[in-house]
Amino acid sequence: MKTWAKRTGALVVVLIVGSFFAQKLVGMPRTEAQILLAAILKPSDIGAGYRSGRYAHFDDLHRPTIWFCGISFPSEGLRDTRLQLEYWRGNWTRTHAADLTIENELVHYRPGGVAEAIDELRSAVSACPDFLHSAAPPQTNIGIGETLKPLVISGALPDTVAFTDHVTIPGHSARTTYIAYQPCGDYLSGLYVTGSRAAAMLESLVPVTAAKLCSSDGAPGASAGSAPYWG
Repeated sequence: MKTWAKRTGALVVVLIVGSFFAQKLVGMPRTEAQILLAAILKPSDIGAGYRSGRYAHFDDLHRPTIWFCGISFPSEGLRDTRLQLEYWRGNWTRTHAADLTIENELVHYRPGGVAEAIDELRSAVSACPDFLHSAAPPQTNIGIGETLKPLVISGALPDTVAFTDHVTIPGHSARTTYIAYQPCGDYLSGLYVTGSRAAAMLESLVPVTAAKLCSSDGAPGASAGSAPYWG
């Protein structure tokens, strides 16, 4: 997931080809590894001058994919593989973030998991017009307000769930993340955009991630092309 809760992980810049990830995912079935590697966004898919990097736990299933408003999401237990990268342009550090940050997460679920995740996301967006964290991990979440509002995005895959996640932290400025979860077969693509021009960037990238994940006949990864280079 893209939210403030996940942004505490350390970012490691990746300047190597996809073969590294193939090695990291050696225990996965070949077709699954190919789809994750090929369907993840490349910096060139976003625009000139973009770079990419990964969290230290970029493929760790202990990191949540959907986690909003203190709601329990049982579908998290049905994930078996995930891969997440972050993209920015210009200088970027944890203390001085770029004016626009993009994250793309790809997850493979056991059968039935994607449909369950989509149903849970729809319910969460409906159930969380205004939420105040009172005792959710990490403990620093106490007092944080969170609001989800649905979005309509053109060019998205069927059953896509898109929304904004507006977070208010006491003593700090508010932050809004524009989010789209797109399903295809047993795969789910999460796209998370924050900063200036976030709404327009999400709108432009949703069709790109849809095409990379799912072909016109609905076969996951069939139109994804070759494995990407990131750096």
